Amino acid sequence: MVNSRVTFHVSGLPLPLLPLLQQTVHPRAARYTESLIKHSATPAAVWRLSLEYAVPNAGPETLILKRIQPEFPADPGFPDRERHFYACVLPHLDIPHAQIYFADLHPDTQERLILMEDLTAHHLPPPSRPWTQAEGECMARAYARLHGVGQIGNPANTDWLLPRHETRLDAEMLGKMTCELIRQNVWEPIPGLDGLIARTVDAAQTFTHLPTTLLHNDVYPPNVALPPTLTDDAILLDWEMASYGLPEMDLGFMFLQPYRAHQYLEKARVLEAYWAARLAREGAIPSCEEREIRQFYADAVWGLWLVPVAHKMAAHPFPPGSVVADYWQSMFGVLEGHLRGLCGRVLL
Repeated sequence: MVNSRVTFHVSGLPLPLLPLLQQTVHPRAARYTESLIKHSATPAAVWRLSLEYAVPNAGPETLILKRIQPEFPADPGFPDRERHFYACVLPHLDIPHAQIYFADLHPDTQERLILMEDLTAHHLPPPSRPWTQAEGECMARAYARLHGVGQIGNPANTDWLLPRHETRLDAEMLGKMTCELIRQNVWEPIPGLDGLIARTVDAAQTFTHLPTTLLHNDVYPPNVALPPTLTDDAILLDWEMASYGLPEMDLGFMFLQPYRAHQYLEKARVLEAYWAARLAREGAIPSCEEREIRQFYADAVWGLWLVPVAHKMAAHPFPPGSVVADYWQSMFGVLEGHLRGLCGRVLL
């Protein structure tokens, strides 16, 4: 269907897009069609728009539109986080990015809209496709660039960001939740888990006082636009989970991927590529021993941060066959293996 009056419906409110396209992309935009690309557990969805113009070749043939509903009680900062990043933060960061045509509120519905370039020359792998080593190192270099320019120090204005991961380090809560996951046969018993929790909670007293950086916090295959030549920098997409903390947090999630997308990555080589890029840009990096200690801490915090999410998903699963259900069907096992591996290192 090609129709200048195509609308989407969220909460019963129509969203006409043609006037916005004429204002932000090209005044001769005449028609568009839309196709849904992504719908997630959060109140947001992504479409690809195919545009036609009254004058041939007047503007881009396709664009990406992300729509975010104005309320999300589970994360009150969620509706405005990504648009704030694109409108207020990205202009001050020297990182590769898609062209942003609009990142603001729709005047009629108050939905948050992000209208951006469709990176057709880049490759966005599907969620279940494992990364290659070259792709992993390409992403590591993108992280190095982000963390080099995204340092925010302590204290900083972090109200717009997702709270840092350490806010979930409640030993009693984590102990109860992991016991419940084991009781429900989601996981097998994990020897040493109580010790890992106690050690991580204790270590947080030191690590939370270190300087912090902006974190993407949600890189998995569909959220990374890989360049045609992997020696160039990747583009990080989908900033709705942006947070702050040690840079090692972003590195840790690369090896805690749903569908085991990290299974062919050599972690040591990926981290080496990251720190080599940081050294080239900044002239100094922590010692090898300090890097290992910080990475173990970040890996542990990530694993424990996901326990409450796993607990919630086990107690209130999404319908079988849905995107989120499939994601967590994989993630339960990935997270259990991650925690088991960390506990094994603690017990050595």
